[in-house]
Amino acid sequence: MDERGGHGIPIVVDHADDAAVAAVFERVRAERGGLDLLAANACDGNALPLAGGPFWKLPLRHWQNMMEIGVRSHLVAARHAAPLLMERRGLLVMTGYTDPDAEIIAGHVFYDLAMTSVSRLARTLAHDLRPHGVTASALSPGFTRTEAITAALGDRLPPGGDSVEFPGRAVRALLEDSGVARHAGRTVRVADLAQEYGFRDPG
Repeated sequence: MDERGGHGIPIVVDHADDAAVAAVFERVRAERGGLDLLAANACDGNALPLAGGPFWKLPLRHWQNMMEIGVRSHLVAARHAAPLLMERRGLLVMTGYTDPDAEIIAGHVFYDLAMTSVSRLARTLAHDLRPHGVTASALSPGFTRTEAITAALGDRLPPGGDSVEFPGRAVRALLEDSGVARHAGRTVRVADLAQEYGFRDPG
């Protein structure tokens, strides 16, 4: 980020610890005075092998890393960010999923629940935040070559896919759009936003 003209401040936080999450936003207020954007994407989906199958054969431990971390942490972060975002009429973006042709996402009940729950959460938060000038929506990325996914799949990593910068460019486009409120409550595909705003995946 610094190389591109920004200023990154890395903070280690356990999203399963509500007090630790609250402390992050207290620090943001103290050091930065407010918040223009929250891009929430905490998940621990790769903590266990992500292989689809019948729901009765999947480890129940997936509930913890996908629902407790993957969904609940979005809500907790949004809860603490809301007052800061309302002061600046900011933007809240979460990672959801939209694919009308997908019966069960990745053939995995817990992953399906987590992704669709975040999309529904975006609609609810948009409803509550809209009167305060804050837009909340969810982004649906394609297959993204994150460090965690690359490490988890190793030699099984399929060709192609999106770079981690591609959804980042979508978030930036939304932030710079004065008419972003039209996306409130929606789950929008990164690829669709790329066409709408005219950006590309850098690689």
